[in-house]
This record gives sequence, C-alpha cells and structure tokens, in this order.
Amino acid sequence: MRKFLTQKNQKVLARALKNYLLNVLKEEEHLNTLKKCYKDAERVKCYGNHTTLTVKDVDDWLRGLPLATEYLTYNICKMAFAFLGLDYDKDAKNFKDADLEYKIDCTYWNYLAIAIYFGGRK
Repeated sequence: MRKFLTQKNQKVLARALKNYLLNVLKEEEHLNTLKKCYKDAERVKCYGNHTTLTVKDVDDWLRGLPLATEYLTYNICKMAFAFLGLDYDKDAKNFKDADLEYKIDCTYWNYLAIAIYFGGRK
C-alpha cells in the first residue's frame, strides 16, 4: 500500500486545483478574479481587531461557498484522483492513508485558499 498525498502528488494537485479555480472564476459573475476573491474574503473576515487576512481565513471564506466550486467530499475525492490519472472508486483501496477522504477534502480547500491568497494579493 502507498500514500496518496506524497510530495509529487501534492504538487500536481496544487497546480491542477489552481487551474480548476481559474476555470470556475471564468463562470462567476462578480467574483471572477483571484484579486476580487481576495478582497471579498478580506471584507468578510477582517473586522474589529482581526485586520490581517490569512490563508486559513480564505479557507473559511471558501467553505461558506461564495463560489461555484465543488463542495461534496466524494466529488472532491473523485476530482483529486482524476487529476492524478486515477479512478477514485477503483484505486482508493490501494492507499493506506487513514481518513483519506478527510485529508483530500482539507487539501482541496487549502490549495484553493492558497491560490486566492497568493494570487489575489498581487
């Protein structure tokens, strides 16, 4: 058995998820750039004494579903496996990661947040 979230797979997923996000943004009416997403996350998350936006803040903002990104864990797992040329339903059993679905789900939201955080600050 092997691990799913190897360094190599994480690099592939980070790149693929950024491209996925950019494609989602093309279909959005208002939040259609990384910069606009960053500004909206900042508007929603930074108030009072909390004045600095973090990747975690963007992650939390995304989980509120402001964009038409996939949100169902099963579909997120299928997408992640497909990005790596694998079939989730057939190949998931070949990986020894405990809580594989949870790890993929968290990685998905985190990489989308990273893309917005670093891409939108420019």
